[in-house]
Amino acid sequence: MHTSNIVRRAMDYMEEFLDEPLDLSDIAKTAGVSVAHLYRVFYSLTGHPVKEYIRKRRTSEAAGLLRTTDLGAMDIAIRCGFETYRAFLKAFKRYTGLTPTEYRDAESFFSFERLPLEDSGTSHEKQVFGQHAHSDIRIVRLPPRKGIGYLHVSEREDGLEEDALKRFRACLAARGQELCDMSVFGWNVDLDEGRPLFGYQLLAPDIPFGPGGIVHPELKPVDLQGGVFASCRARALSAEQIVEDWNRLYSGWLPGSRFEPASDRLFEQFVFKGDQIMQVHLYLPVVRSRKTQPIEIVELKPVDVLAFRAEGSGSIIRADQAAIEWLKSSGWDGDDGFAVFMSWRKATTDDEPSACEVFIALPQGYRRSPADNGRLTRLDGGLYACLASEAGGTMTGVLAVLNRWLEASADYSPDAGRSWFIRYLPQSNGSTQLSSSRFRSYAFCCVPITRSHG
Repeated sequence: MHTSNIVRRAMDYMEEFLDEPLDLSDIAKTAGVSVAHLYRVFYSLTGHPVKEYIRKRRTSEAAGLLRTTDLGAMDIAIRCGFETYRAFLKAFKRYTGLTPTEYRDAESFFSFERLPLEDSGTSHEKQVFGQHAHSDIRIVRLPPRKGIGYLHVSEREDGLEEDALKRFRACLAARGQELCDMSVFGWNVDLDEGRPLFGYQLLAPDIPFGPGGIVHPELKPVDLQGGVFASCRARALSAEQIVEDWNRLYSGWLPGSRFEPASDRLFEQFVFKGDQIMQVHLYLPVVRSRKTQPIEIVELKPVDVLAFRAEGSGSIIRADQAAIEWLKSSGWDGDDGFAVFMSWRKATTDDEPSACEVFIALPQGYRRSPADNGRLTRLDGGLYACLASEAGGTMTGVLAVLNRWLEASADYSPDAGRSWFIRYLPQSNGSTQLSSSRFRSYAFCCVPITRSHG
């Protein structure tokens, strides 16, 4: 039986008896597996232990009743299957950050709907977020690695990894060492040199450095911390495809996975066959998320912005780069005076290609040049459902969460007359990377809504 079918049967049983005591042995029996096996496959497919999933579903149902009925909190706790009122209060505070009384009057929403599963497959990553499947993404544990490393520094970001590998191989070859049939790890490094520089650190594990090993003025001993990672293989070796797969992992899979980033040390593994790179694997450090971001209903003011648009393949990267070039030409020094937004649309037909727009809101007092007038547009104000996330990029997973919430909401409906967008908060390092940034401190996904009348 497919893993997804096992979990689907378990979920069907949970939903049917969510308001009653649920025994794990009964759930496992219904799914046709042992309790131990249920624990394993349920977590691998959903990112949740079985008991925690049940508590979150019950909390979500209770949150809905608090908003739509006048029932007392104790009555709601019983109706939603909590064994005790104390257990209800503890779970509700943990997942919403509010007491039931506070939640009734708050402008935030907690929603944890049944997780969708595809008809076949064996992993949680085959859920569909924003129409992207993530069947190849795995949660893996890697040991710490030590070896010899090289830090490549450049004034340009384009081709950074390729140039770093080329120089690293040359340094090793000068000391009689080749990278044949090996794996090399690499990651971006923030450099604080008072000028725009890009750094990329490489590590060839298990090659000794110093007496008895390799000595070279550009090579140093380097450690790579181990831990738990979300990982996938890049579907092609081009730089554009690797960036797209980072976005798929970080922006598409992560928000719906119930994991969160453990650190900003994202790294790539270059797998050599002979002296040629045959595969690139991506690794995102993660921990199980202990927090649930609420959906905020916000009245936003309209914003005048400059728009940078690109269409077709690679539109996100090209729109991003156009905005970066404009920022550089404007004399931007890395402060947070410019607010950055982004919106994108997937291709639906050959006549309507995919498109991306990066928007820059100008700081007060900034004088536009005549050339800027052709880019001037406005982001509509009004009522929005907003969800914050550490995930940047296209935020497909966050957008999917908002859309599922809207489908289940009796109070709000999507407003097709306005466009959704992402607002990025500035990064602390003053980076000029915008929507394609591999790691972003925080962003808000905002979907236009209207109040339902019934």
